[in-house]
Amino acid sequence: MTARIVIAEDETLTRMDMVEMLTENGYEVVGEAGDGLEALRECHEKKPDIVLLDVKMPLMNGLQVAKVLNEEKFSGCIIMLTAYNIKEYIQKATESSVMGYLIKPVDEDIFLSRLKMIYNTHLRMKKFQTEAVEAKLKLEERKKIEKAKEILMKNKKITEEEAYQEIRKISMQKRITMVELSEIIILTGDILL
Repeated sequence: MTARIVIAEDETLTRMDMVEMLTENGYEVVGEAGDGLEALRECHEKKPDIVLLDVKMPLMNGLQVAKVLNEEKFSGCIIMLTAYNIKEYIQKATESSVMGYLIKPVDEDIFLSRLKMIYNTHLRMKKFQTEAVEAKLKLEERKKIEKAKEILMKNKKITEEEAYQEIRKISMQKRITMVELSEIIILTGDILL
């Protein structure tokens, strides 16, 4: 899959060079911006995989754009571009969930290898986050089934296995999930069998 990129750089020649370099190396540049507001608009409209933000831009600087994107839960990879290697910028970038920080002027080989490394790290992090959310959801579902079993065991004086089988049987008969049925049992305190 080709990564889709928005480039936000106020220097037109630099931006054109970057578009050419990225396109020649298999990336799809889906948007360009010369200032921070344009960068936000491009990110909202194009939903890029990667956004390259120059730190110093008119109207909104790259750090401000990154902060807004972070607040909006932007799912793409945010990478800062700058000629300035200043600790304050790096700290602010870190606070805005920026994945990488590349220094200009751009050396093509170094830039492309770092871009690839940063983006691959971003993809791995997204995968881990998705897996964590799924694991948490499964745990919550399991807790609901356990609680429903406890209610049935107590009210009907049955074993844990019998309670589980009842929940399973009814969920299959009524074509609802065991979790949905468990939620009903938890809310009502019982179920008539």
